[in-house]
Amino acid sequence: GEIMSEAKIYEYGSWSDKNLTDMSFPDIKIYLERHLENSMTLPDLDNLKLQTNTLIKSGNFLNEELSSLKKLRQQIYDRKPKIRSGSVRSDNQTKTRCQKFKSDVQLRTKVQTAKNEVTKNNDPEKISHMTLSVPGDLMPKTLSTNSSIVISNEHKTEFFLGMKKALLSIDGETFIKNVPRIIAWFGAAALVSFFLMQQSITLYQSTGFKNAIYAATGGLLMVAGFAAYHSITRSWLAILFCLYAGAYEGYLMISGTVHQEKEVLVNAVEANPELIFLNEKAIKEKDRYEEIKQRYDNPDSKVFKSEWFLKKHVNPAWEKNVEAQAELLTKKATLMTEFNNGDITWLKICYRLGLVFLCMLFVHRFFSVLRT
Repeated sequence: GEIMSEAKIYEYGSWSDKNLTDMSFPDIKIYLERHLENSMTLPDLDNLKLQTNTLIKSGNFLNEELSSLKKLRQQIYDRKPKIRSGSVRSDNQTKTRCQKFKSDVQLRTKVQTAKNEVTKNNDPEKISHMTLSVPGDLMPKTLSTNSSIVISNEHKTEFFLGMKKALLSIDGETFIKNVPRIIAWFGAAALVSFFLMQQSITLYQSTGFKNAIYAATGGLLMVAGFAAYHSITRSWLAILFCLYAGAYEGYLMISGTVHQEKEVLVNAVEANPELIFLNEKAIKEKDRYEEIKQRYDNPDSKVFKSEWFLKKHVNPAWEKNVEAQAELLTKKATLMTEFNNGDITWLKICYRLGLVFLCMLFVHRFFSVLRT
């Protein structure tokens, strides 16, 4: 009685939350898939979507089962444009599939009943080999010693025939309508990726990567690849990958830009003409002091350890050397302060981060349109 009542639930028609929640997940999945195949109107799809959302929010399923339910819900969304355009099966085809589905349900019920009877008898001689015959065009089904039921009704299709069916199943009208959008999103993603590639090469070079082009290419593939993966799967794992790619690129853009701006600042300061003059002056004063100090410390020199030579020549040379070095450092610090512009640095950081996120958005949108 319970099995037959469960079989009635599979029939195409109305259903209730109580019936579905009492069923096992494989039965629920089969039931929803059959209803999706036989849905011919938008109200049917809306009712099926409401039922699927109720099951997802019930909290009674594992992560893999929830993922399967979400995929079914996405298939419901994908079917709506086909119904609007009228590219769905005719009523006769629907009735034929409904009848076939009911036959499969009846077969499932009879097999389950036989399985329960064999389990209750618990006779090794009877359950060693038992054949269940089903009238009609249904094949015989066998119960093995471990009471597992092997039901094989798969239709083998040749490769080229399968390709032909797949090509014929493409909705040409929808595809043609989406071609301009696909081209537009692909062009936008490619353009932003090009600009991001140019910026990344410069940053990888400034941070010390030997093969900056390869490193920039890998970073770009990571950003675009994770965005495409999330667009296709819509899973939590894909979201984590996108967050990882965004954080990595964000850190690269910030640290690389800061390091690069420091190098630019140092090069600009060292190229200042006044600083170059002071640097040469400091070098000459240092060389003059070292020459005089060497004469003072040389035992063969006439002024070796001479107090007069120390006061008249060594000490004055040292004071001029210190004065020249101090003047050089003061001027260098002044130029560093004048040339330093933190606003420009942050402007570059914001620009490069914007390219990263814009690239991920365009790639995500491109694959979303491609799937419709």
